[in-house]
This record gives sequence, structure tokens and C-alpha cells, in this order.
Amino acid sequence: MSASMEILLALFTGIVAVSLFLQSLALLGIHRSIRNISGRIDKLSADIGRNADNVSSRASEVLAAIKAFTDRFHAMQDNLTGTSEIVQRRVVEIDAFLEEAAQAARLQVARIHQTVDNASRRVEETFDVLQNRVLAPVDELSAVITGIRVGLDVLRGRRKRPVNPSQQDEELFI
Repeated sequence: MSASMEILLALFTGIVAVSLFLQSLALLGIHRSIRNISGRIDKLSADIGRNADNVSSRASEVLAAIKAFTDRFHAMQDNLTGTSEIVQRRVVEIDAFLEEAAQAARLQVARIHQTVDNASRRVEETFDVLQNRVLAPVDELSAVITGIRVGLDVLRGRRKRPVNPSQQDEELFI
């Protein structure tokens, strides 16, 4: 080999050695960066894990509270449904009772009305019977007796002249 080749070979070997050294330093820097990044990622994942645990526990608490509220709400809804059914039945029963009471009251009012009508009709019939069968014959008998008395007075010549003209009108009316 020639001296120039040996110099070239030595130079080339020096360049390769320097580049290998620089490459080693670069790889060492990359390794440290990756280790730092890995440490950061480990810290972040630990933080994320803790936060996820916190969020998960809080979400579980919220879900438990929501479940308890939903259970209470369903119980209240069931109670409200039951209560509304009872109220509806009671209202229907009260309506039926009031309808029966109103019908009974109507019947009683009709009976009372009929009784009053019958009583008033019987009172009118009694007055008519009293008028026609008792008072009319008494009036006729009184008129006959008055006529006989007046006739006897005329025959005897003792006819009295009424002093009061209204009394005379009354006698003429009878």
C-alpha cells in the first residue's frame, strides 16, 4: 500500500471513528430523551390513572345517588299512581252516592208534591161538599123561612120598612 493510501485509510478510519463516536453520543442523547419522555409518560399515566380512579369513584357515587333518587322517584310514582287510583274510585263512589241521593230526594219531593196536591184537592172537595150539601140547603132553608115570615107579616099587615138602605139591599140580595 502506498503512503497516500495509508493516510487516506487512516483519515477514513478517523472519520468513521469520529462519526461512530458522534453517533454513539447521539444515540446516548436519544436514549436519555426517551428515558425522560418515558418517565414523564409514566408520571402522566400515573396522574391519569389517579384522575381516572377519582373520576370513576365520583361517577360511581353520582350513579349511586342517581339510582337511589330513581328508586325513590319510582316509589313516589307508584304511591302517586296508587293514590290517584284510590281517589278516582272514591270520586266514582261519591258520584254514585250523590246520584242515588239526588234520585231519592227527587222521589221524596215528588211524593210530597203529590201528597200536598191530594190534600189540597181533598180540602177543596170538602169545602165544595160543605158548600153544596150543608151551607146551600141551610141558605135555602133560611131564605124559605125568611120568605114565609115576610109573607106572614104581609098577610098580617105588619110589614116593617127598613131604616137603612144597605139593609134593604142585603134583604133583596138574599
